[in-house]
Amino acid sequence: MSPDLPTAPRFSYSRVIIALVALMLASLTLIDLMVLKQQRQNLLRNIKVQAAVELEQAATFMTEPLLRYRFADIEQFIHQWGINNIEVVHFEAITPQGHLLTEFKRPVTSPHRLRLEKAIEVSGRHLLTLRLEKDYAHTVEILAQLRNRLLLASLFISAALGISLWFIFRLLAIRPLEQEITRRRAAEAELAELNRTLEERVRARTREIAKLLDLEIYLREIMGTVSDINGLLLTSPDLEILLNQACARFVRHGQYRFCWLGLLDRGAIGTVYHSGTRNPSSAAQAPLSTPPYDLNDRRSPFHLHPAARCGRENKIVIEKSSRYPRELPPWQDSRVITDFQQVIALPLRPESGQPPLGVLAVYTWRPEGFEPEEIAMLEELSGDLGFAIASFRRREELNRLTAERNANYEETILTFVKMIEQRDTYTAGH
Repeated sequence: MSPDLPTAPRFSYSRVIIALVALMLASLTLIDLMVLKQQRQNLLRNIKVQAAVELEQAATFMTEPLLRYRFADIEQFIHQWGINNIEVVHFEAITPQGHLLTEFKRPVTSPHRLRLEKAIEVSGRHLLTLRLEKDYAHTVEILAQLRNRLLLASLFISAALGISLWFIFRLLAIRPLEQEITRRRAAEAELAELNRTLEERVRARTREIAKLLDLEIYLREIMGTVSDINGLLLTSPDLEILLNQACARFVRHGQYRFCWLGLLDRGAIGTVYHSGTRNPSSAAQAPLSTPPYDLNDRRSPFHLHPAARCGRENKIVIEKSSRYPRELPPWQDSRVITDFQQVIALPLRPESGQPPLGVLAVYTWRPEGFEPEEIAMLEELSGDLGFAIASFRRREELNRLTAERNANYEETILTFVKMIEQRDTYTAGH
């Protein structure tokens, strides 16, 4: 009796399908986890950046009340800020001595919290420390919903792929051998096409992510420029130094290579500051011609300039380089703006809706021009500059009135002394 020969393992289509579906499901799950991780990092980074900007804005608004010892305004601002921002869990102000000045608390039990701290300093003196705590539980909920949707989609795709493979393998099993070879070659070609298109989609997505990253870095640079100029509003001793330093700080940004600022006087730009010289009256070396520039004179070539339209219509004007009248005033030497892409002119208003006190013109060499977020930051900065100009002018007017009042007092006293000396000849001259 011959010994039993070992039987070859039976080939099972179902096992192959199950293995392929499991592999596909594992791959999709891994991709989902990588996408979720990257999305979480991006969202948390955006939340942190936004919270830092909000804390910087809060510090800016609290500086003036601190200098005037209006602590009630600070307490009201912190409570109103906390009420208006539902994500704020805890917002407190701590004195340099470590005492709690005021705080806002919202009863929230979520463990997902972000804490930031900002010290308010003026002229090197520590005035106050702000501590902000925000709840990002809503972001975690969004990520959880995204995770569930991705896992459900992966499961659905894997199941659909498994069913498709089942019918394909069953169909191939009952086909003649030559048809099976033909179908396998077709399947290999289809798989190669899928791989090719997948690579193309991955490259397109990579380019999109790189573009978004470049935009975020660019906007952070703009935010740094705006923050530095806002710092000048607190430290500059007079208006001329402030405007000169603001123009100089603008061109330190990589894409802003030239800007100028003009102050209005009776419907015309009477004083000009720009990034090319520190003395606005030095026209010999300046790229701009000597003011004034009339905004309303239709016979003047400057009437078509974006800055003239901005000051005349009290609104933001953006113009591309192809439509920009480079040969027209106020240019004395327009080579400083060679190859620029766009120009934006912003009105300098002390408050929204009021007539402008001047015009700010910024030129960019960025091929894409100005981004919407960038325009919003520049508009806010122009409002801060307008408020600072109005404040400096009020201060100068107050100093002038005080000097006149003191002079009047001295003149009155001298008049009384002369009258007394004329009436009493004995004490005259003593």
